[in-house]
Amino acid sequence: MGAELRRAYEVIQFVSRSCTSIYRINMQTGRYFQVSTMLEKVDRLLGTEGDAREGLRMLCDYIVKPEWKETMRAFTDLDRVREQLRTLPIVKQEFEGNIRGWAIASFVAGKRGEDGYCTEIVWTTVDVNEQKLRELSQLKALEEAKRAAIEANRAKSTFLFNMSHDIRTPMNAIIGFTGLLEKHQDEPGRRNDYLNKLKEASALLLGLINNVLEMSRIEKGHLDLDIQAWGVEQMYDSFCSVFLDMMVQKGITFCHFMDVAHEFLFCDPI
Repeated sequence: MGAELRRAYEVIQFVSRSCTSIYRINMQTGRYFQVSTMLEKVDRLLGTEGDAREGLRMLCDYIVKPEWKETMRAFTDLDRVREQLRTLPIVKQEFEGNIRGWAIASFVAGKRGEDGYCTEIVWTTVDVNEQKLRELSQLKALEEAKRAAIEANRAKSTFLFNMSHDIRTPMNAIIGFTGLLEKHQDEPGRRNDYLNKLKEASALLLGLINNVLEMSRIEKGHLDLDIQAWGVEQMYDSFCSVFLDMMVQKGITFCHFMDVAHEFLFCDPI
């Protein structure tokens, strides 16, 4: 065996191992001839030779998934292939089959006539299912990461918006009671009451600020509740005192009373 023939034989062996199917198509007679196939269903369907157009039609009908049929019928149009291979050495099309999943089909230019048109071409299919599934898995993971980032940013924006609104309430109470404290420094009863309300509003403000600083909570999109026993009367007084000064400034008469069956409850006071 000569060196050139040996190299050609090695190339054929390599291509045969990497391709799931290889068929030679004579463009002058319109006939195909099987070179090799690892797909039993294709072997039974096409046999060793036959009409090329009819064979390609059967492949599209029986081994291509429905959503790819139209694409593959256009790709396997031999008139179109003939024009493409006049200037190109190879044309390829990825598709999903119903035998082994994803594959790449190719028409490879073989012998050419004096007019540049191929008189013989080669049809091959290569199994790329594992590679394609990895790509799809990576793409899905990337899309999920993008969605997670968008949701995290949305949660962070919502959280900060709500917190900025909540912070204004105790802040206004602190400013208001500070002003009242300055006006009534000579009245011990009022002064002590205003000081207590300042402490309550300050504690609420500090708790809200601590929540803002714990960025991990913002990333989660929610706050973890700090459940503890809390006196209803204490909580009620704190709640009322936060809004009392704003009502006074606006001339609103704030009347309230409390009638509860249970003095203590479990909750997150802030």
